[in-house]
Amino acid sequence: MKPLRWLFSPLGFVLVAMLLISLYRASDAAGWRSYTCIISGTVPAGMTMGATLWRGGIYAVLYFGSILMAPILLLAAALQIVVFRRLC
Repeated sequence: MKPLRWLFSPLGFVLVAMLLISLYRASDAAGWRSYTCIISGTVPAGMTMGATLWRGGIYAVLYFGSILMAPILLLAAALQIVVFRRLC
């Protein structure tokens, strides 16, 4: 259990937030945004349903992770730093 302790530190929160944002940017640069059409039930021409489902799903999870989770993690890291300085 102790090896994952760093993950709940301010540095860990910032690293996870940056990882989410970086993976989202990479998937966006790879053009996976067009695969989210699977949400409406359509499949791009020349693609299988499985490939579209995986790419669109991964892109959607990374999008919501970078939009919702990354700012929360950065705020939590800032609050931890402030609280730790006040207590010490």
